[in-house]
Amino acid sequence: MWVLASGAAKADAVRLGVAGGSVDEAPVAGARGSERTVFWVDEAAASQL
Repeated sequence: MWVLASGAAKADAVRLGVAGGSVDEAPVAGARGSERTVFWVDEAAASQL
């Protein structure tokens, strides 16, 4: 699965998704591929990693 995010407004969601946070906080946290999950993010979206 690929997850694409851009912009500072998505930074918190990207952080929760990568860290495996609660799906209640950020639905992206439930995004898991059967083989792998790849996050494609710009610098602003990655700013909280």
